[in-house]
Amino acid sequence: MIKWKLNEVMASKRIRNKDLAIALGLSEVAIYKLRGADEMPRLSGERLEGICRFLQCQPGDLLSWVPDQEGPDV
Repeated sequence: MIKWKLNEVMASKRIRNKDLAIALGLSEVAIYKLRGADEMPRLSGERLEGICRFLQCQPGDLLSWVPDQEGPDV
C-alpha cells in the first residue's frame, strides 16, 4: 500500500488546513479529507505539484510504501 503522509508533513511544518486551502484554491473541508486519508488519494500532477510547492517538499516526502501483510499480488 502507498501510505499518504500529508498529515505528518503539515503537522511537522505547522501548516493549517486553511493556509493550504487558500494556496490551492480548495475548501478547508477538501484539505481536511486529503489530510485524513491513509492511502494516497487520486491527485492530478498539478494538484500534487501545488501541495509540494506550498509545503516546500518533494513528492516522496508525502508518500511511503508499506508492504501488504498478505504477500505479493503480482
